[in-house]
Amino acid sequence: MITEEMLGIYSKFDGDIDGFTRAGSAYDRSIISAAQWLEIVRLVQELHTVKASLVSDHYSAQVEQSLSAVAATTGAKYRLWLLA
Repeated sequence: MITEEMLGIYSKFDGDIDGFTRAGSAYDRSIISAAQWLEIVRLVQELHTVKASLVSDHYSAQVEQSLSAVAATTGAKYRLWLLA
């Protein structure tokens, strides 16, 4: 599950996994793994295509379903939309 705390760390590094890897604290790395980081990147990219109306309604629904499955809270879901 993607949490608001993970998204806070992701935002702190502006989505830059290299910066996170080099400068992230042990605490940061205990909250979010590289795999979770990449999941956030994937979701943000997919949500961006939905926001820009570049995909079909069917695909939009699939993205929304995927988002609902991985966002731990409504707040996390909202923050992912804002990042897109």
